[in-house]
Amino acid sequence: MHLLFDMKKLLLLLIHFGCGTAAMSQDSAPFASHLLFSVGPALPLGSFSSTSFDREYPAFADVGTFIQLNYTQSLKPHIALGATAGYRRNPFLEEEFAAPGDELVQELKSKPWQTGYVLADVQVQAPLGRNGMAFIRGSAGGAFIRAASLQVQTPYGTISRSSDKRVTPTFGATTGLKGEQNRIVIGIETSLLFMRPSLEVKNQQGATDQFHQPMNSANFSLSVGYRL
Repeated sequence: MHLLFDMKKLLLLLIHFGCGTAAMSQDSAPFASHLLFSVGPALPLGSFSSTSFDREYPAFADVGTFIQLNYTQSLKPHIALGATAGYRRNPFLEEEFAAPGDELVQELKSKPWQTGYVLADVQVQAPLGRNGMAFIRGSAGGAFIRAASLQVQTPYGTISRSSDKRVTPTFGATTGLKGEQNRIVIGIETSLLFMRPSLEVKNQQGATDQFHQPMNSANFSLSVGYRL
């Protein structure tokens, strides 16, 4: 409820920025460039959040955090190009893999899913008043991912799941609102990241298995930045 209330307040503030006229101390440039820093939760989607042992290697990805830096340069009032660099971290759901108090689990250690990505962006935007805009952004690029790893100590030995590192094509879609006052920009965004790396993992017999793991997520962020 508190988060919803805060988001409503931010939305009203954005509308206030977008509808300001002569009271603003400085107008936006006709073809402005913006540099924005964003942070928020990253929610794993589909099989990336799977905790079902019906899959050979369920991902057990938990809600995590992502941060990103975005630059956009308006070419026309309704078109902008840009670039985005970001990092996403999703912890491994240890409590879903082994229930607390499980007598067979003496010790459990894991490392999270990690993703660093760089994307080229095309943005379609619509002005809101004098100093705000709504936008939709499509992105394509690549990501360096580090798969989660796991080590479980039991009375009968160690169960482990190795990590892997891959570079994979990545696509994104973002929609949001942003407003500006005195060159300071604030905004809210909802975005989707899509990637499906091919991973390798050593099984309990020591052989290497290969599988494709979708690592899609829905991300919600607050942004703050500056008009250059």
